[in-house]
Amino acid sequence: MFTSIAMKTNQVKKIGDWRLPPKCIACGAAGSYVRGRISTEKVCHGETFVVEHAHWKCKQCGMGILGPDEATEAVRATVSAYRSKHGLLTPEDLKNARSVAGWSQLDLAERTSLGIATIKRLETGTTVQTEANDQLLRRVLGIANSPEIEFVVRNRECVHSPIPDCKTDPHTVFHPPEERTPDWTCLEETLAC
Repeated sequence: MFTSIAMKTNQVKKIGDWRLPPKCIACGAAGSYVRGRISTEKVCHGETFVVEHAHWKCKQCGMGILGPDEATEAVRATVSAYRSKHGLLTPEDLKNARSVAGWSQLDLAERTSLGIATIKRLETGTTVQTEANDQLLRRVLGIANSPEIEFVVRNRECVHSPIPDCKTDPHTVFHPPEERTPDWTCLEETLAC
């Protein structure tokens, strides 16, 4: 017979909206779960990565389970490993570049024609961008395409941005300029404009 765990509120440790089972699901030991760290193999886009993340482990039998927070941490660790291996922008790179540009997530979504939900997932680290989207984000944000990411802080009075204004024309698609002109990046000599 099935007994609902939610009915036994006095025996359940509450973690957010998810409740840890009062007994081990393998051996039945009461209150035996402790939080720990584990290294496991996870798959992202057909590639296997060994990542470390939190989990709940039974003190008696060693059976482990993942709650929502632990599962999210495992996904983020796997996505991070994939991004690192393939040289894709990390969530921190995207947040920093967007901050330097002075844009909100919505501004970036409009300028790249990517959905706002996609930008949010990329910045929280729960999804992987394609190489084409990574290159688009690099161009729009002005991030150098190199192993060491360089951010160019533009003097807004001196630089005429090649990025179209998507607020006035929602059908505008970003196309990078044919060649770089001196006003594309502010040099130290032009900062005194």
